[in-house]
Amino acid sequence: LKWLAISSFFVLHTQASVCGNGVVESGEACDDANTGNADGCSGACTVESGWHCFGNVGSVRRSYCAKPTCPTTQGKIFYESLADPVYIDCIVECDMTHSDRRIEINALAIGISPTSVISCSELTMKGDFLHMESGSILQAHGAGNSQAGIGNHTHGSVGGGGHGGNGGGEGSSGGSAHGEPTTPTDEGSSGGGGELVAGKGGGKIRIQTTETVYVADGAVVNCDGAGAKGSGGGGGSGGSMW
Repeated sequence: LKWLAISSFFVLHTQASVCGNGVVESGEACDDANTGNADGCSGACTVESGWHCFGNVGSVRRSYCAKPTCPTTQGKIFYESLADPVYIDCIVECDMTHSDRRIEINALAIGISPTSVISCSELTMKGDFLHMESGSILQAHGAGNSQAGIGNHTHGSVGGGGHGGNGGGEGSSGGSAHGEPTTPTDEGSSGGGGELVAGKGGGKIRIQTTETVYVADGAVVNCDGAGAKGSGGGGGSGGSMW
């Protein structure tokens, strides 16, 4: 009888992180798919001073880095940087008295900070990737159509009809829609009862990305209609988001 002694052991092999491969790995604060400097993420995959890196969420494993900015102008606010990311870090509101009430941001990737609010009648975000950090707000709330709905407002009965739903109020009558009710690209209708007491309809939010939209817990995207401003007025109907 012979005994065969077999010694067994296991070797745990761990692969070192590779800076510049576009995947944020252990020990890396960022990885923007290159090893260059002065672009926000250094050759050692650390965040450079004055920059902010976002991404590394969901299916997006890489980092996008940009210096915090605040696009401001009167009327239409337009920011374009198709080859570079942008990181919005401020409150951006368009001039609601201007005839062209739009905010449009086109960039390689768009990051929105926790303290940022972007608000207008019409918002458009275009890029490969949109990252809304917790606390950030995209808002077209009550910023849409201000023309009074055609709801019946006799004897306290008001109803602003409209795309996205009827305006609220005492009674059940509704009115005609603002825009095309079967195409979700229009502002909401104002409530019935007249412009002085009716709530405005919600605005429009359009998000166009080729990869991913990531909305963190605590971030808000809102295109609700506004409530009535006075007695006898109906609430505005919801706007559109697509």
